[in-house]
Amino acid sequence: MAKLKSRKIKKYKGKVHDLTIEKTHSYNIEGLGVHNSAAGSLLSWCLDITKIDPLRFSLYFERFLNPTRNSPPDIDIDFETGSDVKTDEFLYNKYGKECVFPVITFSTFNEKGCLKDVAKAFGQEGGFESDVFSVTKEMPKMFMKYDGDLKDWLRDWPNNKECSTRVKNWILDPENKKIIEITLRLQGQVRNLGKHAAGIVITPSNVWNSMPINVVKGIRVSGFQESGSGKDLSDLGILKLDRLNLTTLNVLKESINLVKINRGIDISEQVKYVDLDNPDLFEELRGGNNQGIFQFESDGMSKMIKKMHTESFEEMVAANALYRPGPMGLKAHEEYIKNKKHPEDTSLVHSCLEPLLKNTNGVLIFQEQLMFIAHELGGMSLGEGDNLRKVMDKASKIIKKRLSGDKLEPKEESNKSYKEYIDLWKKFKDGCKTNGLNDGEIKSIEEWLVKYLGYSFNRSHSVSYSYIAMQTLFMKRYYPTEFYTALLNNAKNDEDWLSSAIMGAFLKGIKILPPSRKSKWEWTMLDEESVLMGFSGINGMGEIAYDELQKVNIENISKDKFFTNAFSKFNKTNFESCLKAGVFDDWSESREELKELRRMKMKTNTMQLDLFGQNSFDIAQESIKDKYEPTEKDEKYKQFIEVCSLDLELFNKISTIKQEFQTRYNFSIESVIDFDKQEKYYFFVLKSVVQKVSKNGKNYWSLELGDGGSSVKMVVWEDAYDRIKDKMEVGGIYLTKFSKDRGWLKFQDGAQFRRIY
Repeated sequence: MAKLKSRKIKKYKGKVHDLTIEKTHSYNIEGLGVHNSAAGSLLSWCLDITKIDPLRFSLYFERFLNPTRNSPPDIDIDFETGSDVKTDEFLYNKYGKECVFPVITFSTFNEKGCLKDVAKAFGQEGGFESDVFSVTKEMPKMFMKYDGDLKDWLRDWPNNKECSTRVKNWILDPENKKIIEITLRLQGQVRNLGKHAAGIVITPSNVWNSMPINVVKGIRVSGFQESGSGKDLSDLGILKLDRLNLTTLNVLKESINLVKINRGIDISEQVKYVDLDNPDLFEELRGGNNQGIFQFESDGMSKMIKKMHTESFEEMVAANALYRPGPMGLKAHEEYIKNKKHPEDTSLVHSCLEPLLKNTNGVLIFQEQLMFIAHELGGMSLGEGDNLRKVMDKASKIIKKRLSGDKLEPKEESNKSYKEYIDLWKKFKDGCKTNGLNDGEIKSIEEWLVKYLGYSFNRSHSVSYSYIAMQTLFMKRYYPTEFYTALLNNAKNDEDWLSSAIMGAFLKGIKILPPSRKSKWEWTMLDEESVLMGFSGINGMGEIAYDELQKVNIENISKDKFFTNAFSKFNKTNFESCLKAGVFDDWSESREELKELRRMKMKTNTMQLDLFGQNSFDIAQESIKDKYEPTEKDEKYKQFIEVCSLDLELFNKISTIKQEFQTRYNFSIESVIDFDKQEKYYFFVLKSVVQKVSKNGKNYWSLELGDGGSSVKMVVWEDAYDRIKDKMEVGGIYLTKFSKDRGWLKFQDGAQFRRIY
């Protein structure tokens, strides 16, 4: 690609247009999945690359691209999962296979991992009980936020009062000097090569005319990465495009299609242009039952949403930005909630910031807010404001050091980002003075900005993802059965997640039925209140065996024909797994009888006729008639859990109990997994109880408490356990209050402890 910026922009726009406009958006849902700063481009919206109108949502084009930017931006587009083959084929046909390459990634030695690797090479242990693990455990969680590097930390930490004796001894031990030296030399060096999960490059001619190539696990990749130390793609004027797989798009597409099939209506336009002011959707979100709600389904996010009492799209956008380690570490989310509830107590570093932070309750949440502040207070252009944001973030350690009164070292003074920051900050400062601010006030704003800026988030990204969240909320609220059917067909590879999703369906009044001969491979919507489990959920069943069942029309085949059919793929393991799942329960009350019929079939020619015209299958049935007792309900229950790894009965019990409490007592009970207040009652299912003995010889019990989906472990000491042991039974459902002691969950002293099932 040409190195002139104007040419870059032209080429760049063309590639993105190719991926989303041609062939009527065949690869993603109407181009909605653009989720980075490109959503702030009016051009992206006009070309229908994104449905996010930047004017409507106050997004800045300069966050995406501005005349003073030295490198071209990239664009992140979300595609349906499984679409890579289609996009590859399209790009190869248009540009040539030798011009379209995945991007390489370089994994480098980080502080903790490098120390462990080097110590291991010197023969030292690296497990949880080792000295090296103790050292890495006391290291800063993020060195990028630490005022110094690993060398500084190893020098200073032994003198810190929080340093443990064990770690101090290891660091100062002369035997470990060589390990530390090699670790410091390896910092930042390439550890291994990889293939970028989503990044691709498109070059005007064969890629090796622009850069070297490499091979990662048999796949040819670009020789240079997106950005970082040394040579990168930006230096070559080559743009990286991101095509990420987003399963939520599959869920939306499938659920819209199910509505069309089952109800005969097309709601695609309603979903595409979802009503962002619909109070029903915020009520749905605050309910906390958010499986499948994009970016909002975690327990922690649900707790924050309840505390925020989210009631607008803007608050969802803020939540998307706040629910990350950085802002939460600064307690920015708590400040946001406090200021929402008590706006009169909002504390700002300067009153002039009030109108600029009004929409976020006085909290700096978005990167675009700094651009706005630079523009309004400092008289800078929005493009200059974006540059100020970037260099201020990169030089934050040096800026903090200067603001604290410490003298900067020559290398810090000459730091490129810091020098750029000084120039831009002077312009900002001059503009502030023109607007009536003095040096002290400007310094206070500088200290405040440098503290929060590193944790601020791209608003364009947050708006895009919150929009998709609203679409999923719309489907869940008004078409829950279609939504949950699609969600279960696109489940995460996580047993707890699947259980939570099924529990969510129960709580919406949807019946989840075990597999039967009517089942398809996937989960199937039977009617507006029922979802039928598919053969894919049965352990021991594969698609090849399922295909053979479909060939014999398993839904309508008679028992006689089934047991006289000669299967080649559907074997004994497949049969017994289906039997335990309940697939053949309509043929007999006894599962042992069906197993015996299969055994007899394998021994004899079931189609052979005797002298009176009876085939051997009829004779076999007669010979075992009334021989086997009906399979007990409890046994069927155990067998189902064994092969399906789900406890549908438990989910049903919990959802029924929750609904009864709400209906009879107007009292909502929540799972202990969602514990956040001592004064509330929480329910739990006792999953396991294990008696143990402490190092001091004291008895205690390790309890696993669940809610049908997730689970949490807690320790109960002998005195407390004695008071409740007569009520404790694995599988029982209980209601009580909890508290936390030094972060550990415990039963609240004196609270009522009641078994409710």
